[in-house]
Amino acid sequence: MNRFTVLIAALCLFVTNGCETKVEPVVVPQVSLEDLPLVPHPEYDNWSKFEVGTQVVRQDKLASRDGDVLLYTKLRLAEKSETGIVIETQTAIERNGVREDSDLNSVDYPAKFRLPKGMSIEQFQLPALKAKKSGEEKLVVADKEYVAEVFTFEDQSEAGPVDVTLWRSLEFPGRQLKKEIIDRKGLVLSSSTISEIKNP
Repeated sequence: MNRFTVLIAALCLFVTNGCETKVEPVVVPQVSLEDLPLVPHPEYDNWSKFEVGTQVVRQDKLASRDGDVLLYTKLRLAEKSETGIVIETQTAIERNGVREDSDLNSVDYPAKFRLPKGMSIEQFQLPALKAKKSGEEKLVVADKEYVAEVFTFEDQSEAGPVDVTLWRSLEFPGRQLKKEIIDRKGLVLSSSTISEIKNP
């Protein structure tokens, strides 16, 4: 029997008998959230001002080589209680007069949540961490005037960095009144407005 055959036999014996080493489970200690501050959720604060059934539709005009594409986002307050809300969402894309709707989804927002460590409630309320409030403007939506806070910030797209301007009001369901995304050449990549608002 040569050395190679002996080595194979030894390996077979090892595999057959196995080795009785025990793998101890790794226990990850749970991080207590009780020390984190409990604060009102911005989405709950906003939507809870309105009646169940309130609905908003945003229309985004997206720039495309084949012509503008329209993206519709419908938001509806489906449920409301003292502990949270449920927002139904549905999107639709319209190209060349042909519209395709997505499935209906829902998102739950609690009335209060534990603020992540190292973050202030003011930061959490911003549309983006780098967003800065640049002023206020009056906008008319559905025959009603709103005083909108204007935020500006930089974001990333497939084509590179873009500049975002967002108009929002805490008195409007969903807060967003208008939004523009512009690339560094000055081309408007996306322009979002409110196309519909329904009150129950």
